Amino acid sequence: ASILNGALNVAASLQSTNKTVLANIKRSNISLEQLYHVGRFGSKIDANTYTEIILGLPGDSIEAHTDSLWDSVNSGLGFIRMYQLIMLLETDMNTPETRAEFGMQTKFRVMPRCFGTYTLFGDEFPCSETEEICVAQDSLPIEDYVRCREFDLTVEIAHNANMFVELFGLTRQFDWPWFDVVAMFHENRREHGPVLADLYDTFRDDTINPLWDSREELEEYAKSNLGKYILDELGTNELFKAKAIAFFRSQNELHDALYSEMEGLLKARGQ
Repeated sequence: ASILNGALNVAASLQSTNKTVLANIKRSNISLEQLYHVGRFGSKIDANTYTEIILGLPGDSIEAHTDSLWDSVNSGLGFIRMYQLIMLLETDMNTPETRAEFGMQTKFRVMPRCFGTYTLFGDEFPCSETEEICVAQDSLPIEDYVRCREFDLTVEIAHNANMFVELFGLTRQFDWPWFDVVAMFHENRREHGPVLADLYDTFRDDTINPLWDSREELEEYAKSNLGKYILDELGTNELFKAKAIAFFRSQNELHDALYSEMEGLLKARGQ
């Protein structure tokens, strides 16, 4: 990336920074010190930097997920890609033993934008791709899972888009964690008026409503309602949908909310 003057993206895949979760999935990461170096060096050479966090790994919790977001955002990495745990076939995680050990509960959904009507050998037929995701486990009740997804949305709109680079720079000037501002906004997200409250309420619905208990029920429903999927009434990526609504329909409210939280933090710390 340095040789190419920042033209190459710099990635530091993490999945989680929680030690218990990492032990459960038999994974080790680079140290947080090295992660911070990646973030700082990427900024220095003007390269796009990103990492990946997966919600719902064995042993995950709302505290573990929040800590992973804290570490990732404060490292200075430009984008935090936040995924849900997919139960991939033929993997150690997708075995009866692992499911039972962690009390993993799963649901089925249509993969975003993976559907359509196709013609083969003269026959026309509807088709959709489905996947199984983990939405709860012993350490992560489904309500906590949804709360974590809401925090993912906050990081997506407050950090990833780089829309508030002035506030980010101000926290750097005072040597404060940028995540403090993001977290304060998140805590008060429904207190900044009905527009933002509705944004998060709709996102909650979009997170839960497309989930089905069985693949067979989902496939039958998708087959009968394929037109709604094609018209984007169903089957969209709920995170990016909410992000688009935030920027194109709620930009003023979002701007006022973030700057209000920054003003409150400055006053609280005597600045």
